[in-house]
Amino acid sequence: MATVVCIHGGFGGGWEWRAVARKLTAIGHEVYTPTLTGMGERAHLLRPDTDLETHVADVIAVLRAESLEHVVLCAQSYGGIVGTVVADRVPELLDRLVYVDALIPRDGDSAFDVIPEEGVTMFKKLADQDANRIAPPVEGTPMPGSYDARMTAHPYLSLAQPARLTGAGAKVPTWYVRCTGGDPVSALVEPSAERARSMPDWRYLELVSPHDAHWFKTDELVAILDSVAKEVAAG
Repeated sequence: MATVVCIHGGFGGGWEWRAVARKLTAIGHEVYTPTLTGMGERAHLLRPDTDLETHVADVIAVLRAESLEHVVLCAQSYGGIVGTVVADRVPELLDRLVYVDALIPRDGDSAFDVIPEEGVTMFKKLADQDANRIAPPVEGTPMPGSYDARMTAHPYLSLAQPARLTGAGAKVPTWYVRCTGGDPVSALVEPSAERARSMPDWRYLELVSPHDAHWFKTDELVAILDSVAKEVAAG
């Protein structure tokens, strides 16, 4: 059995990982799907100062409060920024880091620094910076109405604040799952995926799926995460 912690992407919440969590639990794993401050059922907690560091603190608080160790940290989309910083801060608690079509920052990069210019322009057009919120960009996404209806605003500062990294996270063995469904949202992570392909010590996989593989290709993603967990168990 492994402990898996899933970090959701922008405008979402822990709720979107329910199916993955259910299936992983059924095969013996322990799964946590925290919702980041200001989104999902925690949308009412969005404040003018909610930022990337808030979200990093959210995840580390779960690891600490639940006394979790040997964790498989799964980070999707924007969650890759959060997961990278978490791995840098508490590498001793993680056995694997799994990016799922996720953004990857270098030290000093914000999310806006690692997505293409057209994505930055889109998000800024949807933003009310004074209120620290970006409206959900539902137009042009492949998501069903039941998903769109639950999307919430995203804290602007979490995309604008640079990630501060020491390099400590490099010791955590890393997988990258690239979604190749070709939807516009997935295109925003291509620079990060290109970097992942160039990392000699990382495992790089491709999955034919839209950007949100946990929603569209649940069984396939569960099989990948189960493989990661078995790799951990095998030492």
